[in-house]
Amino acid sequence: MISRKRKIFNVGAYWGSNEFTTTLLEGIVNIYANGGERPLTRLGVNEVFISRDEKFRKERFTDFDYLRWKDGLYCFGDTPFNLLLGKLEKYYMKIIRSLIP
Repeated sequence: MISRKRKIFNVGAYWGSNEFTTTLLEGIVNIYANGGERPLTRLGVNEVFISRDEKFRKERFTDFDYLRWKDGLYCFGDTPFNLLLGKLEKYYMKIIRSLIP
């Protein structure tokens, strides 16, 4: 669960994935475990919370291209084409077939 106070943040949680991320750009966000009464952590500006396989970590966020979707852009840098298609499949929950071998 996320409790927000004065915030601009992104949540990444996709069907079939065991990963959950929250990236904070502005404000304060408290992160709670399911059913928890006390926060696991509090995110500050430009921090990301990552939960994978029931392990948690918080770190400084530096890849702002990841959030360019809010400006109508997808930025993948040097991501190989097959991995890029996998990311788009995850975002849109659609299977994408390439005609390029």
